[in-house]
Amino acid sequence: MKIPRNNSWGAPLSSICQEYLRAHADDLPVGRPIPYEEFCRHARPKFIMRPGEFEFSGTLFNSQGLEVPIFSRLSHVFTGVDARFYARSRIELLAKGESPLFLQIKPGSMPLPVRKPGNAKKRLGRPPYSPAALNRMARFVWDSLLFLKSSALKHAFSLVMSVLECRLMLDWAVGEARSGRLPKRWTPYCFSFEKVWLDLEGLTARSSFLVPSPKARSRFRLDRGIEFCIPIYSRISGLFARILEDECIGTEVALTLHLPAYFVFQDKTGWKAYFSNTLNDDVDCACSGRGSAAGQFDVVSAGVNQHLVSMLLGERTSPNGIMIDVNTLGKERYFAIHLVRMTRLEQVHFYESLLDEFNKRLDRVFAAPQKFLAPKPGSFDRELDIKVYGVMKAEYEKFFGGCDGHLAA
Repeated sequence: MKIPRNNSWGAPLSSICQEYLRAHADDLPVGRPIPYEEFCRHARPKFIMRPGEFEFSGTLFNSQGLEVPIFSRLSHVFTGVDARFYARSRIELLAKGESPLFLQIKPGSMPLPVRKPGNAKKRLGRPPYSPAALNRMARFVWDSLLFLKSSALKHAFSLVMSVLECRLMLDWAVGEARSGRLPKRWTPYCFSFEKVWLDLEGLTARSSFLVPSPKARSRFRLDRGIEFCIPIYSRISGLFARILEDECIGTEVALTLHLPAYFVFQDKTGWKAYFSNTLNDDVDCACSGRGSAAGQFDVVSAGVNQHLVSMLLGERTSPNGIMIDVNTLGKERYFAIHLVRMTRLEQVHFYESLLDEFNKRLDRVFAAPQKFLAPKPGSFDRELDIKVYGVMKAEYEKFFGGCDGHLAA
């Protein structure tokens, strides 16, 4: 008996998509792209700011419907003694990430400076800022923090530079979106839904088997011997959501890459038709026979139809006599999920919204830095941390404008 492979989507998308589907189970918009803001209304960008800790992250979906991590964070501490070496070290550190746009390195993975052989800049492609500009910024920040001792100076320097670099990256992303030059990996997509129906009429009118595609066969860990397929829905493989209304547990939402269907397994002794529902961990044998299934379509089809009717009537039993409802057929709704590439205007709005959110959150830090200090610090440490935030504000306004605690857009 064949066992379907685990084909669930990644947890980030599952959570966001399931929450949206659960909230709109009765009024799910079909046939039109869902605005990104509507789909991710609950998933605002994340912002963390404390002495020694910084992170800004957002949600981006790619053409596969998966979340691409977009974040900038304090993930290094500059260990050098001269900020003039910062830019080269920073570019080399970024080379260990997956993109020049946002940092993809885990906290504490590598201190600065580093020396990586080869042309790191060439591997990265065009960075969001020039090393020369980064060096000028680094020298301003370094000189402004010289009131700190060596270890505190290096950590505070890395914190302030991470915040400034995040703004540089966001500016770069907005500019690339406006010019239509966004890297493919960073092009955002939105979603649309299409109704999928139980195609009983097509099933009864069928006169031949379908040969399953590699994608359809990929639901099985071992697909050797799987030769034919009999679909029962209008679609069989893709990106799907199942919505099931249950009186006991409420609205149940599940995501899957495959829909229920029958598959015919052939070996030397005979054939078996299996009902496969990848939302379960098992398959159910609908019927079997000797010889080649290829010449017995009517026999296989009759067995499949009888099995399907027994499930629709809730009369299907397992070998041990226990009543089972393999697919709750007739009680559930399936929707195909399509990924729609955002237009250039929508892409610009997407990254401008991220930048706007970043500015708003940082404005709160500058307006009341005492609210963003580490828990229960000493009075001396509090004073130094507030001074560091003051340097951060001054340098931010020097390079990006703004006054009276309000940042430039």
